[in-house]
Amino acid sequence: MCDALTSIDVPDSVRTIGGYAFAYSHSLAQITLGVNATTIGEFAFRECTALSSINIPDGVTTIDEGAFCDCDALTEVSLPVSVTALGKCVFGTLPVVYYEGTTAQWNAVAKAEILFYADSKINSVVCVDGTLTY
Repeated sequence: MCDALTSIDVPDSVRTIGGYAFAYSHSLAQITLGVNATTIGEFAFRECTALSSINIPDGVTTIDEGAFCDCDALTEVSLPVSVTALGKCVFGTLPVVYYEGTTAQWNAVAKAEILFYADSKINSVVCVDGTLTY
C-alpha cells in the first residue's frame, strides 16, 4: 500500500504483477503496464479506489482473482484477445468490459464462474460482434 502513489508506468521488463502488488493504494489513479506483461496477480489492484485508467497490453494472458475488485473509479476496462484466463470476481463491480475479440473468442476464455460481484450494477462484456450481459 502506498497512498502517495498516483500513477505508475510498469517497465517493459516486468512480466508479472504480483498478488496484492498495488492493493490498497487509494491514490493510485493511472497505471500503464509494460508491453511484456503476461499476468496480473490476485487482488493486484484491490481497493485502488482512485484508479480510473489502466492499459492492459496485448500479451497479457491471465488476470487472477479479484484483480480489480473495489476499484470504485474504474468504469471500464479493455481486454486484448491474448487474455486466456480470468479469475473469480476479477472485475468486482466494474460495469463494462470491452473485449477486443468476438463473442466466440470470449466464450473460449477460461473464466471463473463469477466474474462480477453479485450486487453489481449491470455488468456487460462488449465484444466486436455483440454484447453479453452477466
